[in-house]
Amino acid sequence: LITDDTETVVVAMNNDTIKAISTEAIPETRQGISHGPFKGGNYPQKSIAALMGLGQFGVSRIIFRDELSSGKVQRFTGPIRSIIVFDKQELVKDGSDGIAYPSEAWREFLYQLFDFTNADPNINQYRFCSHVPLNGKGCDKCIDYCPSDAQMSSTPNPDGQYSERVSRQTHRFWEEKLQFDYGKCCDDRGQMAGLFPEWSCARCLSICVDQGIRRKQAVQNFYEKMSELTEKTELVPIPA
Repeated sequence: LITDDTETVVVAMNNDTIKAISTEAIPETRQGISHGPFKGGNYPQKSIAALMGLGQFGVSRIIFRDELSSGKVQRFTGPIRSIIVFDKQELVKDGSDGIAYPSEAWREFLYQLFDFTNADPNINQYRFCSHVPLNGKGCDKCIDYCPSDAQMSSTPNPDGQYSERVSRQTHRFWEEKLQFDYGKCCDDRGQMAGLFPEWSCARCLSICVDQGIRRKQAVQNFYEKMSELTEKTELVPIPA
């Protein structure tokens, strides 16, 4: 984890590291469940991984990315862990290292993309996830197949509005943003884990990969927008 010049360190953000850093750097009032759900898997919705365009879901904490290959949309999905990089060198902005520089314009674009209360067609045309319909039927399979109802209670309606039931749960909103219903998700997974110790629910993930709607034009639009807002020569690799 130490580079050749021994001046640069890359720290992999596993659960132990997250806990240690959080304890030192984050006030107790903002630790764990005090600040939204405790992200045991460290799904990086607001991390540099998300800002690099590695996640476009916005409906849940599952990260997925679509790419065009031989005219077809291929979907890559799974959790991505954050990485903290300490480097004394200046940021490379010309794409020479293959990493997208997260410019202010690029970050602002992605924030709008991840916010599914924004159902503006001008934003929705770039979304891989088709929860918000665009020129056709939308897709709610991740919600329909969620056994705990956590997805339903964590997602705005396709028009960008929250249901009355969700809106009443004011304690789950932070700076007007709804936090994932971690309690419901854990209750269901906890019950199953009591019967099967290695149980891990992945229904929403599985149905999205298998039957989720692909938007070929959205993929093309997204990468064109990426080229417009970032100086980049090649994509950052992600796990399938």
